[in-house]
Amino acid sequence: RGIAVEYDGMSGLLVRLTGEILSSNDREYFRIDVYIPLTYRLHAVGDDSETNREGPQEGFSWDHQGEQDSAARNSGPENPLPVAANLSGAGVRIHIPDRFDIDQLLELTLFLPPAYGGPTTLTGQVVYVTQVGSADNTGRIFDTALRFVGVDDLHRENLVKFIHHMQLE
Repeated sequence: RGIAVEYDGMSGLLVRLTGEILSSNDREYFRIDVYIPLTYRLHAVGDDSETNREGPQEGFSWDHQGEQDSAARNSGPENPLPVAANLSGAGVRIHIPDRFDIDQLLELTLFLPPAYGGPTTLTGQVVYVTQVGSADNTGRIFDTALRFVGVDDLHRENLVKFIHHMQLE
């Protein structure tokens, strides 16, 4: 942390440090806020006990700000609407209408542009969930953070390239 004390276009910027100098960043990948179409569903595991339990099993992005009925009619698993996501090469944080438990695995399909691999399906482990918005069942939204697990090098490289491209824009 620092305070800009003086700026002279020719000689540079004089900064007075106000805090400790940190030599490392805890995050392995950059994070970016982006709108991206995605779908999600419970990860299918060997036995059916996980996928047959009650609760949400599959979803696709839709407009949480209103016009929910028309958004649901005009979007679907092949053409989901973009949602606000905080995305990195290690995971994603999204607002969704379904509540999942910590450590549950979801299959996420991120609809990346074709130059970055197109639709990419990744497994995400739920690491954080909190309800935001209305407490009634009709308007509930869950802030959900997922850590990607078992991502192959090609998919991670395409995702990181996409994030880098969005940062440059």
